[in-house]
Amino acid sequence: MDDRSTPEDAATEIAGWADRLERRAEGTRFDRDRVRVFASCDSTQGFARDLGIGAIVTTGRQLAGRGSHGRSWLDDRGLGVAVSLVLDAVPADQACIASSVAVVDALDRILQAAGIPGERRARIGLKFPNDLLDRNTGRKFGGILVEVLDGVAVVGIGLNLGRRTWPADVPATSLEEMLEATPPERIDVIEALVTSLDAAWSLDAATLDARYVDRHALVGSEIEVETAEGSTPAGRVVGTLLGLAPRTGLRLRTVEGEISIPVERARIIGWPIDAPPAGSA
Repeated sequence: MDDRSTPEDAATEIAGWADRLERRAEGTRFDRDRVRVFASCDSTQGFARDLGIGAIVTTGRQLAGRGSHGRSWLDDRGLGVAVSLVLDAVPADQACIASSVAVVDALDRILQAAGIPGERRARIGLKFPNDLLDRNTGRKFGGILVEVLDGVAVVGIGLNLGRRTWPADVPATSLEEMLEATPPERIDVIEALVTSLDAAWSLDAATLDARYVDRHALVGSEIEVETAEGSTPAGRVVGTLLGLAPRTGLRLRTVEGEISIPVERARIIGWPIDAPPAGSA
């Protein structure tokens, strides 16, 4: 597949997106009058925040998307989803967990409707705190940026849907590559995200945590964790992830024994591509 889309292609594809999203917003916590669809833009996050609670902002092509920890999100070249949605503020950890669960639920539901077998859908996994990846390879196909400030939560979601050429130093993939099947239409995915986020915002903490852990891809695998300054242990730690409590901490087995690292001081930065998938012997 060509990894470039023309402005004409994008304009044709997104022509009906606003109408569909306005209809989808009805009956949810989103506002049909705060739906915006751009042919292209630098980032959807700022536009969404300015519109306020209930906003849904998406684009045919995002040119300068933002990821977590100040990183940039690769230009999807019109082959992915870039959308920001604004909801009422909840604690930051609740917002991150709910958003992650919502994205996985949305993808699973839409792929099931498309006839994708369960074993392929099960390849979709989470990596703490906010990455989406292929459970079989560790390659990332999406990310979630949650910004909670001044009474609102802005949830930015970026997903690689179509196959494209990746830089040699970027361990990325797409739904098309993972599923070995034609990916769903972008607007279908965005609509599913609207519905799932609305539902996830009503779930209790215990339910969300259990569903997050169930889809976390790395339990049982060797990982590398970067810890915040002043942590014990400090720096980077390699070990087998024994367990994860998404609001409290990671539990690892290292060469020096079992340790726990608080979530606010931990960031998983490495999962070897050749590591066994979660659940394997």
